[in-house]
Amino acid sequence: PLTGCPANVFYTITATVSNAGPDAATSVNLTDFEYIIATHTIDRVTPSQGTCLPAVPGQWLQCALGTIASGGSATLVLVVRPTMALFTNEALPEVSVGVAAEVSAAEQDPVPGNNQTSGWFGVRRPRADLSVNVAATPATVVVGELVTITATVTNNGPSTATGATVTDP
Repeated sequence: PLTGCPANVFYTITATVSNAGPDAATSVNLTDFEYIIATHTIDRVTPSQGTCLPAVPGQWLQCALGTIASGGSATLVLVVRPTMALFTNEALPEVSVGVAAEVSAAEQDPVPGNNQTSGWFGVRRPRADLSVNVAATPATVVVGELVTITATVTNNGPSTATGATVTDP
């Protein structure tokens, strides 16, 4: 499992479907990735063969990979970016993300126990260390004179700050 991955970058998830034979597998379908679809922005879905239906939140990803020869394989590459939906009910600084996939074919599989897989990776909540500094120019004024107040906000990272506001208490 990966840990400590920032939430604001794209990740590549690769699924490999192998056919150990003894015959070709036809009408091969790779499905699932439901949690990934619901909690990530999908940048690309690229099968090495066949086609995939568009990834829709709340639904499984469905890829029709066609025929895989005995001893052959096909791959699916997903490029995704985690969203804050991962942290909706979590106060933790990092969450584990489960990835699951299942494969099927028209033929009976002599070893069906290896037709499902799952894995995990960690996603870190974005963190922004903001500081604010206020300065008045000139430092001393007489009643009725203008003063310029400048507020400088600095983000010391490591993530980009979004929706930051400055208020005067």
